[in-house]
Amino acid sequence: MAWTSLKDSLSRKPRVLAGPILRNVTSTSVTVWLAMRAGGDVTLTVLDALNGGARSVLLNLERVTTMDSSGVGELVSASATVADRGGMLKLAVVPPRIQDVMRANQVLPLFEVFDDEASALASFR
Repeated sequence: MAWTSLKDSLSRKPRVLAGPILRNVTSTSVTVWLAMRAGGDVTLTVLDALNGGARSVLLNLERVTTMDSSGVGELVSASATVADRGGMLKLAVVPPRIQDVMRANQVLPLFEVFDDEASALASFR
């Protein structure tokens, strides 16, 4: 068997290495874990929650390490979809690096952003 570098080995693997894995479900939130080989497209889907009657959507971005303009576009699209259905989408625990990307794309002011999940959830009441 010939030696293969890690980079070559990873390049032959699927983009998504693991997941989505359901990590936690409560009456107010769902946490999903996704491991990716490299940056790529992750489509944010909030329609199932909206179709199920939810009108308040909170995205905790605490563990998001990278986001490009496509990811920002997904957030804006999701927010518009929620608003069209009479709801509101808010963000919690947005890392500084992600805030910088959102600021550069001039969309940060479009969102209510909270430093912690508890205050974000309380704001829906």
